[in-house]
Amino acid sequence: MPAQIELLNAVKAKIAALFPDFPGVIIGQMPASGGLSMEPTAGHNDSIYLNRDAKQIIPILLLSKHKDQQTTAGRLFSICNALQRATEYGSGDTWEWIKAETATTPQFIEREGGTGLYLYSAIVNIEFILKE
Repeated sequence: MPAQIELLNAVKAKIAALFPDFPGVIIGQMPASGGLSMEPTAGHNDSIYLNRDAKQIIPILLLSKHKDQQTTAGRLFSICNALQRATEYGSGDTWEWIKAETATTPQFIEREGGTGLYLYSAIVNIEFILKE
C-alpha cells in the first residue's frame, strides 16, 4: 500500500480517537445523508533530501454535513484545532507524520435545498516524511 494511503488512514484513525462521539470519517465522497468526509487534494514535495527521502505536504479537504449549522461548523473547528495542537502523530515503515496545520478554517459552502442540511469545508495540511 502506498505511504500516502497509509497516511490518510492514520489521519482518519487520529480523528476517530480524538472524537469518538463524532460520526466516523469517510475517505471519499460525502454521503447524501450527511456526516464527515475527507479527501486528499493536490499536494507537493516541500524538500527532497540527499538520501532521497522527501518532506511532502498533502492538503486534506474535510467536509461536514448536518441539519444543525453550529454542529456542522463545530465539528470541523474541533478537528482542525485538535489536529494542529497534537504532539504525537503516526508513522509507518515508509512514512512519518510530522505536523498538521489548518490551511483554511471551516467555511460555509451551502444549505441543501431538498434536505436542509448545512455543508461546511476546511483544509488541513498534513506534513510528513516519505522514507526511502
